Amino acid sequence: MKATVCISIVILLVFANLSLGRTIGSEIYPTEDELYEAYLIGQIDYQTYLNLREIFNSGIDSTNLYLIEEIPNINYFREYESDIQSELEKEQTKPYVSDQVGISKDKFSGSIKWKRYQELDEFGQDKNQIYINSQLSQDWSFKLNGLDEYTGHQEFSFRSLNYKSQRGTIRKLSIGNFTTRFGLGLTVGYRGRILGKDYLSPEETLLFPDYGGFNGIYAEGGHRKNLVKWLFHYDKNDTILVRTSALNVVRKYGLFKVEGTLLGSIISNRLTKTEFRQYQVGLFMGYFGYDIDAAIEVSLPKNNLEQSSKNNQAAVAEMTYRNNDFTLKLSTWYYGQNFTNLFGGGRSGDLYRTVEFETIDLSYRDRRNNQRGFLVKTSTSLSGQIDAEMALSIYGSSRYERFIEIQTSLGKIFAEKSRLRVYYELFRKEKLGEIANDNSLKLEYNYKLPQFSLRSFLGYTYDNENQKYLSFHFRTKLKNKILKEIEFWVNFSRINIETGNIDYFYGYIKEMVDITKTVSLAVKYRYRYNRRFAEPVESTIYLETLMVW
Repeated sequence: MKATVCISIVILLVFANLSLGRTIGSEIYPTEDELYEAYLIGQIDYQTYLNLREIFNSGIDSTNLYLIEEIPNINYFREYESDIQSELEKEQTKPYVSDQVGISKDKFSGSIKWKRYQELDEFGQDKNQIYINSQLSQDWSFKLNGLDEYTGHQEFSFRSLNYKSQRGTIRKLSIGNFTTRFGLGLTVGYRGRILGKDYLSPEETLLFPDYGGFNGIYAEGGHRKNLVKWLFHYDKNDTILVRTSALNVVRKYGLFKVEGTLLGSIISNRLTKTEFRQYQVGLFMGYFGYDIDAAIEVSLPKNNLEQSSKNNQAAVAEMTYRNNDFTLKLSTWYYGQNFTNLFGGGRSGDLYRTVEFETIDLSYRDRRNNQRGFLVKTSTSLSGQIDAEMALSIYGSSRYERFIEIQTSLGKIFAEKSRLRVYYELFRKEKLGEIANDNSLKLEYNYKLPQFSLRSFLGYTYDNENQKYLSFHFRTKLKNKILKEIEFWVNFSRINIETGNIDYFYGYIKEMVDITKTVSLAVKYRYRYNRRFAEPVESTIYLETLMVW
C-alpha cells in the first residue's frame, strides 16, 4: 500500500508546476436546475448539460449503468461497481438513479410526476414537465416524458415500452427510446443529441423525440453465457434521415468475455437525396476477476468518403485493480483523425470538435474525433479515518494541443457522522504554444444524521485570466414528522478578492410534504444573481406533485 501511495505522490510532483483546474471534482447537482446553473458559470459545457439533463430525466438503473460515465468526475469501469465507489461518487450519482418509489414488479403499479416552473417577473412565463413510469406486469414496463417549454413549444422527450424476463428466448425487448452499450461503447453506446428538432410538432415528437439515445427496437436473447443483441434505430428531422442497425454476439468463457459487433448505417439528406453510408466492425475482449478487470475494444469503420481508409481506426482499453484499502483505475483511448461514428460512446476527454458531412449538410459536436489520451485514478485508505483520492487525465490531438486535468483530495473522518476533506484541482490547456491554467482549492465539511445533513465548502480559484475568486457553498437538509424534508442551498460562486464584488449567487429553499400515502408535494423557490447578464436577477417558483399507485 505504501508503494501505491508513493506512486500517486510522484505523479503529482511531476505535474506540480501546472497549477489547478476547473471545479469539476466535488460538485453535486441534485436537480436539473443545478445542472443549468453549472452550465451558466462554466463548470460544464452546453453539450454536457444537455446529456446530463437527459440522463437525469430518463434515469439510470441496472440496465444502463454505463451512463454514469457522462457524470463529471465519475468513471464507469465495470458492470457492477457501486460497492467500490467513494462516498462522494455515490452522492454525485444518486440524483440520476431512477426513482422507483411505490413501484412493484409483482403487480400493476407506477407513478406520475408533474413539475411546473413559474418565473416571477413581469412576463411570468411558465414551463411544465410530466413523467409517467408504470410497471404493467411482472415483465412489462412503460415510460413517457413530456415537456411544455417557456416558449410554448410542446414535445415528447422520451417514451418506451420494455420487456425483461429471466426465461424464454428473448430476455430483453425495448420499443421506442432506449440506450445500450456493446463492449466498451466504442461502436455502440451513448453519445448524446445529433439532430436538432426545434421545428417538429408535438405529434411528430411522439414518433421522433428529441433524445440523444436510440429510437426504434432493441432485442436481447440467448443463454447467459451466449447472448445475441440487435438494434434498429430510425430517426429524422426536417432535413436528415437516419437509419442504422447493429448486431452484437457475446460469448463468455469463465472469467473471460468476447464480443463482436457489426454496425451499418445510412444517413441521408431528405431534400437532396444524398447519402452517407458507414459500416463498422467492433471487437471486444475482457477479463473480469475478483481483484482485476481488464478490457479492450477496437473499431474498424468504412464509409463512402474519400478519406474513409485513412487514419479512421479507434481503440479503447481499461483496467481496474482493487483490494481492501486501494483501488486503481486505468484507461486509454485512441481516435483517428478521420474517425466518425454517430452511435458510439467510448471513453474520451472533454474536448469537443465540430464534425461536418458536407455531402448531406450535417454537422454535430463530437468528442471522439482526432483525440488520444489516458486516465489514471486511485483511491487509498491511509487509515480507518483518513483516505486519499487522485485522478490524472491527459488528452489531445498532438503535442501542439494538450489538456491536463488533475483532481486530488484528502479526507478525514472525525466521527462516524463528521468528515473534513481538502480538494485540489487543475485544468491546464496547451494549444499552439499558448498555455492557460485554472486553479482551485476547496475545504469541505460534511455532517450527517438520520434527520439532518450538512455539506459546505470554502473555495479559492485562480483562473487563466489571473483573476482570484472565493466561493462558498452551503447545503442542509432537515426531516421531521410534519415536513417530509426541507432543504436549503446557498452558492456564492465568484467573489472577486481584489474588488469584493459578488459576480454570481444562486440559492433555493425547498420543502417536501406527504399529502397522503400515495401523493406528495414539493415546493421550491429559486433565486439567481449573475452580474454578467443583462438582466442579472431571476427568481422562480417550482412545484412538483408525485402520485404513485
